[in-house]
Amino acid sequence: MKIFLNDPMDLIYQSMQNGQIHEGHDSLVIFKNINSLMNDILLERPKLIITEYDEATCNEMDRIIDICCLHEIPIIILTSSNAIQMELKSKHSSMYIYPTIKGDYDELKKIYNRIKPNRNLVHKLDERLKRFSKRELPVIFKVVIVFLLFEPFMKILYLWMMTDFSILTVLDNIKRIPLGLKFIQFWLLFPVSGLLLLFFRKMFFIIFLLLQIYSIFAHLTYQKFTWPYVSKAPHVSSLLLLLINVLLIVYLFLSDERKRFADMTKVWWRKQRRIEVNLACKLISPENEVIDGIIQNISPEGAFIGESRELHIGDNYLIDLTGQDMSIHSVVRNKRQGGTHNGFGVQFINLNSKITKRIKEIIKSY
Repeated sequence: MKIFLNDPMDLIYQSMQNGQIHEGHDSLVIFKNINSLMNDILLERPKLIITEYDEATCNEMDRIIDICCLHEIPIIILTSSNAIQMELKSKHSSMYIYPTIKGDYDELKKIYNRIKPNRNLVHKLDERLKRFSKRELPVIFKVVIVFLLFEPFMKILYLWMMTDFSILTVLDNIKRIPLGLKFIQFWLLFPVSGLLLLFFRKMFFIIFLLLQIYSIFAHLTYQKFTWPYVSKAPHVSSLLLLLINVLLIVYLFLSDERKRFADMTKVWWRKQRRIEVNLACKLISPENEVIDGIIQNISPEGAFIGESRELHIGDNYLIDLTGQDMSIHSVVRNKRQGGTHNGFGVQFINLNSKITKRIKEIIKSY
């Protein structure tokens, strides 16, 4: 694992050599100048950056932080000023930025151990769960959640339609289901899964996983004409919902390249009205390729960029607004070819309060 260090940081380097923060010496890359980080980050793709902050490198540091956020590279920023530390925390509210006081090696070690890259399956799953919990669900997932929440009523409707009993008779029989596993299977199993998806947080995943394991067991051991289905076999709708839940679990273990919630050409994430503008910008790819474009409309959540070059849906770009001294992280969500607008729709991501305020100020100026 390569760790980038920025001189003058002899004490940090010595502390690593002395075992306070231990890494094999062959894996350390020492940089003499902070400006060299710009290109070397892209060439070497480090797993961690430890660098020093001072007023003279303010602009360079902001640029490095933007690159680190774009590439999801943790960066520990050492400073001798509590005020600068607080400013960095408020200015860059990202999970990859760690401002800390220079010389506090206990804190440095804690941060290092907390963010030390670990590319095993558990770590990858943890990262996906964090992104999943922060991302708005697309329409197709919302539809699945609705079916999960109302699955007990689907069973009631099925019983009423497949028998000669009145709806009141069906409900009266359902009220006789004894409290216990059968009651849970009828009323709670799928609705609780729907609620866990609706209010998804990382901690809920293990509960969701256990529910699906139990649901599979309950379906495999189902006895004919017993609750909760009162038929020869579980209903097709229940089996389909169970399959979708299992596929969701499998999806969370897949690689990022296969990870998609839904058709990314659908702009399901847009909530606010776009304002027509004409702003020059540059799109910077993770490979540091620079593409000129024109923002034709914008909202606090995203923008439409006129560009004839082919961009791929799902790719990340850093948008530099010409003359605005502002960079915004974004992901390509859809493309439009033909008609009055040719280009790509992007969604802004990893926004902090300062960037959001600046975007709103630009919108108000139009």
